[in-house]
Order: sequence, then structure tokens, then C-alpha cells
Amino acid sequence: MGLPKIAESAASLKAAMNREQKPLKRKRLQVLYVVASGAVKSRQEAAAVVGVGRNAVGKWLGVYEREGLEGCLRVQKAAGRVPSLNAEQEAHLVEALGQPSGFASYEAVREWIVQQFGVKMSYAAVFKLVHVKLGASLKVPRKSHLKKTKRPLPRSARASSIN
Repeated sequence: MGLPKIAESAASLKAAMNREQKPLKRKRLQVLYVVASGAVKSRQEAAAVVGVGRNAVGKWLGVYEREGLEGCLRVQKAAGRVPSLNAEQEAHLVEALGQPSGFASYEAVREWIVQQFGVKMSYAAVFKLVHVKLGASLKVPRKSHLKKTKRPLPRSARASSIN
């Protein structure tokens, strides 16, 4: 399969490549530039010059033939995973986390989410949501050491206990 005819000039592609901030788009423009300038004779040579796989070059040039420069530079973002809780539910959780009583543990938060929203989440997912994404901490009074809570003996008692 031969190289496609590039409609844009090599100079305009080079200028666009130098202006481009995104690395993936810059590589695509570089492939188009080396093809338009006649520096390469095959897709494999273009891949070697740019430092990408020949299949990527073939895909980019195929998109360029069908959709032009604009289509070749379109980078689609991966869909990703749908969050367990929507924005309204997260806001409700933030409100609950802000209550003075708070939650005793992340397990308690997990159970509360199941009761309130009917959404089952793993412990790790709840921890990541509360601690990492929302930046909240559980408000639980921790046990203190017994010696920290003892009142000091009055001076008279201390003096008599030493003797």
C-alpha cells in the first residue's frame, strides 16, 4: 500500500508541528510532514523516523485519506469507568461527612452508602472516594492513653507518696 498524497505543504505541516503542544498530535503532524516532504518512501520508514509503530502510521494515514488533516488530528479520549456515585450523591455524602457525629469507619460509610443510595462499593473504593477524591477524614475521637487522662496528684499527696 503506497503513501497517500498530502494536500498541505511540507512548510505548513512543519510550522503546525512546531506549534503543537500535545505530543500525540505532534507525532501525527511529523508523519504527515515526512511524507509530504518526500523524506520517506514507505510507512515503515515513516514509523522509523518518527519513532512509532508502522501500524500506528498506517492508521493515521488511513484516517488522513478519509477525513483529512482535521480528522487525523482528532484524538478521542477513552470513555473510562462510570463513577459509582453521581455528583448529587457525592454532595450528599460530603454533607454527611461534615456532620459532627461523623462516621466511625470506612465500613460505616460503605454501609451508609448502601442504605442511602442502594449502591454497593468495595471498602477500597469507599476509602479512595472519601479520602482521596473528596479529601475528607473520618471524625472519630480516638482512645487516649490512660496516663494522659489522669489528674496529677496534689503536692501534698505527692510528697507523702515519696516518703
